[in-house]
Amino acid sequence: MSFPPVLLLISISIGAIGQLLLKIGASQLYPLSLTLPNLTGTLMRAFTNPWVLGGTFMYATSLVTWLKVLSTMELSLAYPMVSLGYVLVMVLSFLFLGETFTIHKLLGVAAVITGVMLIGYK
Repeated sequence: MSFPPVLLLISISIGAIGQLLLKIGASQLYPLSLTLPNLTGTLMRAFTNPWVLGGTFMYATSLVTWLKVLSTMELSLAYPMVSLGYVLVMVLSFLFLGETFTIHKLLGVAAVITGVMLIGYK
């Protein structure tokens, strides 16, 4: 089996960065209205926001790299590794958005990392 760990980590990292960009963009769009009369305006504001566009581009890039990962790796191994994106998003949120770490978040991160290690252990 060919295991592309670098490509897997790239895909996860790009997806996490996309999530960060989407959060920044969404914060600029608040309040968002999803009611039918306002939906067109909401979509126009969202998809002309450079942060939302950047996040969307990052997700599309992540999708392409993810497809390559899936073409060469077992899904039962690759998919659980995506949970590392949760860890990365938390770190990025701390670094760039000023969000806080709590003991519960740190315990959750430890659980995710432990789970990924157990799944990836041969």
